[in-house]
Amino acid sequence: MTWLIIGLGNPGKKYENTRHNIGFNVINLFAEEIKISFLNKKIYDLGEGYLGSTPIFLLKPLTFMNLSGKAVVDFVKYKNSIEGSKTIVIYDDLDLPLGKLRLKWNGSGGGHRGVNSVISEWGTKDFFHLKIGIGRPPLKQLVENYVLEKFNKEEREIIDSAIIKAIACIRTLIEEGPQIAMNKFNG
Repeated sequence: MTWLIIGLGNPGKKYENTRHNIGFNVINLFAEEIKISFLNKKIYDLGEGYLGSTPIFLLKPLTFMNLSGKAVVDFVKYKNSIEGSKTIVIYDDLDLPLGKLRLKWNGSGGGHRGVNSVISEWGTKDFFHLKIGIGRPPLKQLVENYVLEKFNKEEREIIDSAIIKAIACIRTLIEEGPQIAMNKFNG
């Protein structure tokens, strides 16, 4: 069965390596590791290949974060064989400490507009959520500004390590199953 792995973010140089683009960062490094390149399909970038013998699709919506669901549904309708039980959505989470991972099955977007868009457009929340903690902004800083900032040097080291762990989590989920992945990476 084919897996769909979706990294949420915003397209364009302006948003590269910002807190909100952690999903793109994970997908990009994962694609490099397993030698998958992306093709532009107008509203998303798509990579297709294998993890071992398991077929996978890597998807980066190009509709901007708040409309991510449109790109996801466009791809799901095109493929017509994608199941939520074989889908992972990777995104930033303000409520997790910087660099912490949380893999869960099902659930709301928790206020994350990109995830809420996916749930709303697809009509289901039955997929795996891989959240990567970016922490909360300092007092008086607007969340909207905080998520669009780049990580400072100390934060970048923590996030780079979290990205590597996220890739290991994806591999474990696909190769060994959700219970093992959750036990190993939810901390």
